[in-house]
Amino acid sequence: MSDSPMTRADLYDWILSYDCKQEPLEEHKAKVIKFTNPKTGLEAYLNLPIDERPVRDYTVCDICSKLGIPVPAQADYMKDMHNDIKKNHKSKKPKWGF
Repeated sequence: MSDSPMTRADLYDWILSYDCKQEPLEEHKAKVIKFTNPKTGLEAYLNLPIDERPVRDYTVCDICSKLGIPVPAQADYMKDMHNDIKKNHKSKKPKWGF
């Protein structure tokens, strides 16, 4: 792959190359595609349309991590930042229960 940003179409093809399945959204119609990894049961969402718009490297890293698939080489440098944010900035549950 080149050093240019990955496009939505590239990311779509990357996800499918790791045997992730495109799933329908049952409850509502949104401008996203749901992917699941049958090997891990993990899921992630990709915005539509699938076109030549660039995707930020952090987003590529995040989606691949959510699916449990390898991160492409061009976005690999974001793994440390992604892991740090995921580890240190978890959303906190409110003290009151709903």
